[in-house]
Amino acid sequence: MPTYTRILTPLPDFIILTDEILTQYNASVFLEVKRNDAIINRRIVADDIARFVRSDRDKNLHFYITTLSLEDENSFNFYDDALCKFVIEGRGGRENVSELEMLELRIVSKTPDSIINKISNEKVKIYIARWFHPKELSGYFHAQILSKKYQSQAGKGMKIMPYIPPSVMQEVKRMDLLAYLKNYEPYELVHFSGNTYTTRTHDSLKISNGKWMWWSRGIGGRSALDYLIKVKEYSFLEAVELLAGQANIQPSLSVSENIPMEKHLLLPKKNEDNAEVIAYLLERGIDKEIIRFCLDSGRIYESAFHHNAVFVGMDAKGSPKYAALRGTGTSFIGEANGSDKNYSFSVFSEKPSETVHLFESAIDLLSYATLQKSEGKEWREEHLLSLAGVYQPAKEIEKSKVPAALTRALKLHPEVKVIVLHLDNDRIGRLATKAICTVLPKQYQVKDEPPKYGKDYNDQLCIKLNLAVTKRAKAAKKSLASHKKYER
Repeated sequence: MPTYTRILTPLPDFIILTDEILTQYNASVFLEVKRNDAIINRRIVADDIARFVRSDRDKNLHFYITTLSLEDENSFNFYDDALCKFVIEGRGGRENVSELEMLELRIVSKTPDSIINKISNEKVKIYIARWFHPKELSGYFHAQILSKKYQSQAGKGMKIMPYIPPSVMQEVKRMDLLAYLKNYEPYELVHFSGNTYTTRTHDSLKISNGKWMWWSRGIGGRSALDYLIKVKEYSFLEAVELLAGQANIQPSLSVSENIPMEKHLLLPKKNEDNAEVIAYLLERGIDKEIIRFCLDSGRIYESAFHHNAVFVGMDAKGSPKYAALRGTGTSFIGEANGSDKNYSFSVFSEKPSETVHLFESAIDLLSYATLQKSEGKEWREEHLLSLAGVYQPAKEIEKSKVPAALTRALKLHPEVKVIVLHLDNDRIGRLATKAICTVLPKQYQVKDEPPKYGKDYNDQLCIKLNLAVTKRAKAAKKSLASHKKYER
């Protein structure tokens, strides 16, 4: 049986996306087209592909990638012994414009030419993988919109890859790192000298003249996409989702060195309902009434397209300033473009309170609130604040800074006297706790109350409710053990 590489994408987009690599290997694409009831092969180029497909191609006609120098149009047979060693066969189509198009690729010969092997196994597949995430169905095609035919195929183990429109990719790839940081992470950007910048997290990473270089690691690039993948270790799809602002594509950014940039939050489009987010939070053990409160107050909603849970942080007037994103059916974690960590997800008490509780994530905050409610306590009597992810102290703990969200909360609520830290029970969480305790002004009483069980407060909640804890629990135990060993 032949082995096919299967992807979901219209043929014109596939040809456009692979044109660069095919040109590198002097490969051409031929389409089967009908002429006077006969089928012939016509060589096409990326610029003309859409026109040819619309006018000449019937459903399920084949196309071929070949390294042979052939006439632009002929009736030759790519399956002949003399030709097939130099050919990759493609097939696929759709009955109407509303149906998803699946393409299938395979090498024709059992003993292909070495260049064909390189194109198929090393280059084309790698190139495809940069545009189509191979691990799971997410991104711009959600499982719910797949036809029953494709769902049944996926259920048999076929990997279906989501389609990312070329227009989206074009805009994402054009965003340079300096523009990205100025627009969406200004707190991370540090002026070094002249037109050179560095980042607060990595002082050996330098940005200048449209390029960036992380000298301590020998890693460099041009775009913000490169930075998110190589430095922040996002997957390709996660980085695209972050930069695209969950399908809210903006014009490409060009930044003048002398013009200050205003930060704009790009919230993901809201879904018609919140069914998947509600189901996700219930699976994590979060109380129904607490979920309803967050939905009604605009703190949580479900995004369209990807059906992520969106956790919104607001200013004193209730205007969104921050949004954490978490996949409901995937492992995706990110932030909406333009998020300001000063305004992370929170549930402040409506009445003055002397106590603020601090968590790493929105899920941990909601888990703690659920635990309080289950014990008969009023969960809204004290301030609850998340840190919008992992807090990174300085190498020298004494030089660390108070987290931005906490600094703002303390200014907003000057009556606060007690700060309770509920950070994760792992090495990173313990270091963060130590750093915050060290740098907080002495006027505050600081308490350290990590979860009694598991890595975080959601683990503790799930353990109490006999629900499955997160897969990170074992890793957290290992991390904490190594930290304790290190401290000794």
